[in-house]
Amino acid sequence: MKRFIVGYLLIGVLLMPFIYWNNANGSRPAPATSLFGATLTASLLFWPSYLFSIEPELDGDSDEAFADSIQELVTYRRTKWFAGSSSSSRRSESIGMIGNALNACMRLFDKEKRVDFTDPMQLMRSTTNSDPYFKNLRRQVREHLDGEDFSGLVAEGNKCNKNRR
Repeated sequence: MKRFIVGYLLIGVLLMPFIYWNNANGSRPAPATSLFGATLTASLLFWPSYLFSIEPELDGDSDEAFADSIQELVTYRRTKWFAGSSSSSRRSESIGMIGNALNACMRLFDKEKRVDFTDPMQLMRSTTNSDPYFKNLRRQVREHLDGEDFSGLVAEGNKCNKNRR
């Protein structure tokens, strides 16, 4: 039994860098020690939840598929212990990070500065605005983020934010 427990914890320690990266902890607005502690706890205790699941990726084939894949990503993050599903502030933070990434990429591609950025998901729904400019903007954002998972989406959002300046 002792070997089993030690082996279980050792696997968790070995998976820690992957869980840290998957949760985009380097982009979270919290002290590094807090993020390290959260990752350590998640990796030591909940590593099977991480190892035996496949995180959904964004589907940029159409506006509807993109919106559905974002909803699927949010739902996935809410149900996984390693992603902080037991913490309401962590769940809200993940949703905010998704919104900020979408917002940053929309701002990068919005050359005419025509978009009100109060709700990035509302703009990504094709029923919101059928103006050719907005259709093109949605297409550019979808193509840019196609195939990204949570950490990839956050990283691309950070790149969009840096390139916009």
